[in-house]
Amino acid sequence: MEFSLVILDEHIKTIFNDIITAGILDPESKYCSIAKDRCLKTCSHYYPLIEFMHNEKSEQDFLLHTSVLGAWTYFLDDALDYSMGVSQKIRANQIASFLLLRYYNWLKKYKSSTVLSLFNDYFLKYSQYLIIEKKWDYPQLYKKSYGNAQTIFNKALICFFPVDLLKLENGKNNHSTIKELFHYYFSFLLLADDLEDLEDDINSKCLTYPIIRYYDLVGKLPQSKSDIEIIIPKLLEQLDDFALKIDEMKNKNNWKLELICHDINNIFLSVKEKQIKP
Repeated sequence: MEFSLVILDEHIKTIFNDIITAGILDPESKYCSIAKDRCLKTCSHYYPLIEFMHNEKSEQDFLLHTSVLGAWTYFLDDALDYSMGVSQKIRANQIASFLLLRYYNWLKKYKSSTVLSLFNDYFLKYSQYLIIEKKWDYPQLYKKSYGNAQTIFNKALICFFPVDLLKLENGKNNHSTIKELFHYYFSFLLLADDLEDLEDDINSKCLTYPIIRYYDLVGKLPQSKSDIEIIIPKLLEQLDDFALKIDEMKNKNNWKLELICHDINNIFLSVKEKQIKP
């Protein structure tokens, strides 16, 4: 696990050095420091892929550019955040555009129209989600596409593109099983993130799965985090269900899953502690 995190740290340093060299980020700014820490957290969720990679020559390049994709999602989300000032939103958008172009150009190395077409499909679906989550006055739209536990992962569907690309990179014949694992893993991460950000999401009027579950039960949108307390136990049960599914797959397939299990244990404790406290 330590080796994977060392690689991650090196990759994030490389990405931020490139952004700084491009002249669109001040390395001495507080924003740079915060963004680097958050990109480390975001991109760390891709590094369990190392366990399923066996081509040492290409895995470093693959993981570096997967982190470029992860960093892009962070800066794009920052650019769309209602709470950010105009100057910060513009800067985040510039960085996101820089990273997206870099990732897209790297994909061209595969010399495959199928790869680019698949990425464009993921990109389109991810863009649709980013639009729908902001439609606070139309929760029924969110409910239709993302309103049950099985579709939580669609919130960050773009995360599955590297999992699919891994099949081409490694020629894995158990790709569907690996993808199922990441389905549960990303669902766990996204639900946990929604639970931790409930107050911010309600204040910024950003729809999420917990908010839609409340809407489905009560018939109206929550006005504060305290409104959603009545469904917190059920949401924690769903979080536990995802963790159990991952544990079952780990045992069945004799996987180590050190990074994933470490994530789940730490995040579960954090989420439960925050939700149980008054």
